Amino acid sequence: MENKNAILVVSVGDDSKLKYSLPTFNSYADKVNADVVLIRDSQYNLESTFPGYYNYLNFEKNQIFNYFDKYERILRLDSDIIITPNAPNYFELDPSFLYVSREDVGSRTSSRWNEITTIKNALGDIPDWNKFYYNSGVMLTSSIHKPAFDISDIDFNIDLGQFKEQNVINWKTHNYNFKHKDLGKNFNFTAAHEEVSTTSRLEADIIHYAGNQQTKEQKMQSDFNMLYS
Repeated sequence: MENKNAILVVSVGDDSKLKYSLPTFNSYADKVNADVVLIRDSQYNLESTFPGYYNYLNFEKNQIFNYFDKYERILRLDSDIIITPNAPNYFELDPSFLYVSREDVGSRTSSRWNEITTIKNALGDIPDWNKFYYNSGVMLTSSIHKPAFDISDIDFNIDLGQFKEQNVINWKTHNYNFKHKDLGKNFNFTAAHEEVSTTSRLEADIIHYAGNQQTKEQKMQSDFNMLYS
């Protein structure tokens, strides 16, 4: 019987982090009976069309759109992530919700609310959406959420804000009025949660090393060795 659940990881370009992240994805997939889908090739090629400070390869994560015909549920992950051995089977959660981790916390609160304003100015107002801005690096999705990952209607020439891919998916899922559920720091432990938490990132289910590129791989190696030794 084919698996109906998948862990989808997009790593186009730099794949140095996969030597620490991919073994943990494979281990978790065995535990929860899911496939691991690794995407290495660019589909949208935005990085050559819109050069600049922003890494347009982030939009390659929207290739998830192509996999909902095969899978009912997809856990979409960035490549700079480690799933810890104690992570529960998130695929058992109610599929009618989109599961994420809010990023408008701590010192990032006002700046992320500003991103909401920016993307609403760019793509259209959503009157009831002024808070609840999530990190797009860890998302548990269902086939009902497929339309949100269609970016064929996005004009990349307009100001999509600082976190362009993340802003677009936040806007789309709120515009579709999908039911969101914040699973907090355990589901996607980022630097934002380190500011407001007294617990170690090693106690989380999923650790996301977004941020400083110089220390990222070093932290991943250290945590991987500690968790999986």
